[in-house]
Amino acid sequence: MKVTKRSWLGIATLTIAALAATTLAGCSSSSTTGSDLSKSGASTLTLWVDTQRAPALKAVAAQFKKDTGVTVKLVVKDFATVDQDFISQVPTGKGPDMIVSPHDKLGAYVKNGVVAPLELGDKSGEFAKVAIQAVTYEGTVYGLPYSIENVALLRNTALAPSAAKTFDEVIANGKAAMAASPATVKYPFLLGLDPKQGDPYHMYPFQTSFGSSVFAQNADGTYDPSKLTLGDAAGLKFAAAVKQWGAAGILNRTSRATSRSTRSRRASRRTT
Repeated sequence: MKVTKRSWLGIATLTIAALAATTLAGCSSSSTTGSDLSKSGASTLTLWVDTQRAPALKAVAAQFKKDTGVTVKLVVKDFATVDQDFISQVPTGKGPDMIVSPHDKLGAYVKNGVVAPLELGDKSGEFAKVAIQAVTYEGTVYGLPYSIENVALLRNTALAPSAAKTFDEVIANGKAAMAASPATVKYPFLLGLDPKQGDPYHMYPFQTSFGSSVFAQNADGTYDPSKLTLGDAAGLKFAAAVKQWGAAGILNRTSRATSRSTRSRRASRRTT
């Protein structure tokens, strides 16, 4: 089964420039250092970050201030709405200097003119090629790769001692565990969908295992957004499997309903 990767844009100990607001366009070259920022009068930089990553960045920000004298102010924002807040507030001058954000938001940021290009120079070779591709839009780099994450399949060896070779075996082992311990095992399989956002990110490894994708890929591995592939034969096969899993109780219908309800409320808030 294939896995999907998602790169995050953010701050690193070597370079403060990340996915920078357009107000930092003059500071976003690879030759710009913390001392340069300090000399230019930039004594404080504001970084928007979500609750999960803020603790890890506190130590980085403290070290950066020690090394350069520049304070990095971490502002914790709601991950579900931070991209829209960024797009709306940067033009008013109330946005941050930088934002930690998943790379799939980059296109919207560029189209709305709220981010500036970032020149990594010889530092680009220190990052995974796929990470650089993730922060590149139409040939221009806009962010510093902060991390790459993978979706993983975890097995409780106490409940399922043997590793399965197919998804059908995973479900069979899960059902066997339910039968053996009905008081403690409630589901044969759990998928980590966020009930507040309901995005298909955690479903994507299953989707790609059917040979299905969202957009067509070019020979160099980049995606062609003009060619939607969801409705091809592989996509329909995946959709049929999801329907079958739902009917068999493998997918939690309550979670999906909660996700739809939450998305509806959020859409309502944004349009009023």
